[in-house]
Amino acid sequence: MAWIKRNLPFVAGGVAALLLLGVAVFYLISNLSADAAVTEELNQQVSELKNMHSATTHPGTETLDNMTPAKADEKRVGEFLVEARKLFVPVPTYPTTDDKGFNNLLLNTIFELQTSASNSGVALPPDYSFTFLAQRGKLAFATNSIEPWMSQLSEIKTICRILFNARVNALDGMRRVAVSTDDVSGNPDYMQAAITTNDVAISTPYEVTFRSFSAEVASVMNGILRATNCLVVKTITVAPSGAIAGASPEGFQQFNPGLGGGLSPSRYGLGRYGGGRSEGLPQGRYGAQNPFNQPQPGTLANPTVPTVFQSEKPLQVTLRLDVVKLKPE
Repeated sequence: MAWIKRNLPFVAGGVAALLLLGVAVFYLISNLSADAAVTEELNQQVSELKNMHSATTHPGTETLDNMTPAKADEKRVGEFLVEARKLFVPVPTYPTTDDKGFNNLLLNTIFELQTSASNSGVALPPDYSFTFLAQRGKLAFATNSIEPWMSQLSEIKTICRILFNARVNALDGMRRVAVSTDDVSGNPDYMQAAITTNDVAISTPYEVTFRSFSAEVASVMNGILRATNCLVVKTITVAPSGAIAGASPEGFQQFNPGLGGGLSPSRYGLGRYGGGRSEGLPQGRYGAQNPFNQPQPGTLANPTVPTVFQSEKPLQVTLRLDVVKLKPE
């Protein structure tokens, strides 16, 4: 007993440790039993799944009809595919042509897009070729190049139509995927990406950089959403831009009312009470200093600059999107 009294803190700590150890053992045993129950249930589910997977299909019996539900499901899936294909209408492409025909088509399409941009008030880089600068004006092209170019040209035309309808301020440039040996590497018209495909669809990436205000950005996104073709926005980057092409760097001119004109101080005796010596009165006797900076009688108030509560700045937008088209059935 004397030893316990001398080592009471040690004894109390040992008893507490034993109690905690007992609680831990009880908690472990209870969780082991729960784990065993969960494991057994999982094994039963796996076994049932294996039995269902290995079971042979059967049309049914007199009391169990499997064919009617299967046909209904097949019909429902077919209807869903028909509705889904309406969302993946391919971009209209040009008919097959030769080198000369493609050269004429390319020049006409570039002229058409430049004219459309001008009519919509969209600024373009000088004599912009819409990613086809390397092919513009050539009369011979690499084998098997014209068909993918024509597809890209029609898709670029579709994208530009959305931008021009939104009336963005300026189209800085576009980039597409190189699909031919005639597509010069290192040219800013091409992007480091690839056309992806699977058993169902083909996805062609593009990158568009333009300048506008937030309202035009919203119109572009709305145009993509409402397009009959499947355009999928992958990324959009928005950053402050410099001055919009053709815009005045000063922005809106501010009108200062009250400049010029005014009333003559000598005619209406302004000098008498406004400052200086007039009519023999001493300077400063009647408020010549005007300590409160108030307008003198008969004069217009000092012009003030209007307070700007919100001034939107132009934005530079880089849009990465994919044109998705389904493979023929």
